[in-house]
Amino acid sequence: MRITLWTKRLIAEFQVTCFRPLCLSCGTYLQKKLPIENNLVQALSALDPIAHGHTAAEEAMKKLAEYFPTLIGPEREEQFTSEVRQYYLCQNLSPSDEVQLDHWWKNVMKVIETPTLSSVVKACLSIFCAPAVEQSFSMINHIINTKTNRLDITTYAAYQGIKYHLLARKISSIEMFRRTDIVFSPVDKAMVFHIQTARRRAMMNTSQGPRGKKTTAHKKAEEQIVAITNNNKKRAAEDISLLEPPAPKRLK
Repeated sequence: MRITLWTKRLIAEFQVTCFRPLCLSCGTYLQKKLPIENNLVQALSALDPIAHGHTAAEEAMKKLAEYFPTLIGPEREEQFTSEVRQYYLCQNLSPSDEVQLDHWWKNVMKVIETPTLSSVVKACLSIFCAPAVEQSFSMINHIINTKTNRLDITTYAAYQGIKYHLLARKISSIEMFRRTDIVFSPVDKAMVFHIQTARRRAMMNTSQGPRGKKTTAHKKAEEQIVAITNNNKKRAAEDISLLEPPAPKRLK
């Protein structure tokens, strides 16, 4: 793309009239909304691995003693100050942007013996952060709405369990249940059975009478589940028989 004098002038006008006011307005808004000047937040920022070795971060970390009087009494203030100083003077630590905060302090506690500082750091890392929990509760609105208001809480718990399991393994549902070959890859028959009988098993749990007696719908659902189970066993036996080599013929 050829940049002409008119293009340069247009870019300069855009930066002056649009981009710069936008940055200023966003910065002003963030300064008003974010607790940047909060003393506790400034002291907690000293726990960041990148702040290791800086004098300002050291002074901020020393102020944490004011917010945890039950952990650091007057008799342990000097010990806490010396441990903070020892932490910032340690040369065996290599801070990085990629390391997680809890992993960083786990390594610090292995390298340096700082019992008072370790107790304060554990208290800081255990401070409740609401956004993740609130996000979990707000997901109910996507699952339990006006059309699915009869959804049982155990079903929602199953949704959350599946989501947690996938997040813990750091994979998606497609990656977890992906088959290498759609035609020849083996099928999880147990999962297929549970999918086929999920609705009928739910009917069995909800169609019982007031005294736990089995109703007609309950008995019918049981019969359907037994039929599906027998059918699956029959298909499995047929598949095994197809895989077995034919018996050799005897020569006369």
